[in-house]
Amino acid sequence: MRQWAVDTLPDYPYADRSGRERRLSEFLGKTVLLDFWSLGCGPCIKSMPVLKQLHEKAGDRLEIVSISLDKDAVWQRGHEEHPVTWADWRDPSGSSGSIRSFKSRGIPTFVLISPQGVVVDIQVGFSEDWLLKVVDGR
Repeated sequence: MRQWAVDTLPDYPYADRSGRERRLSEFLGKTVLLDFWSLGCGPCIKSMPVLKQLHEKAGDRLEIVSISLDKDAVWQRGHEEHPVTWADWRDPSGSSGSIRSFKSRGIPTFVLISPQGVVVDIQVGFSEDWLLKVVDGR
């Protein structure tokens, strides 16, 4: 398990579905699970039903933020094909943007952030067991 100090947590600008700028700092005080993904990534798509299950099961205990690395038109198509009911953002810088701050070598990349803004754990690749542990606290 890795940990980063609060002041090193990147607070990059993202775009939400309405085009409004959003930042991770909006979630200070809450546990957050970031999901970096792309429509062309099979394991990313495979993780969507598990994320939906987590979102329903965790309730207010966990904020999930899916961050697409796709261009806007592909992100829009991805949302139509795989709609999410949690935060659905896009990194305008794509794979050269904020995901690099987490030293990820692939997608999907999941980042668990504490209410204090500390990166608690990072999972590269789809792992249903890892995702379920996030909610169950196993």
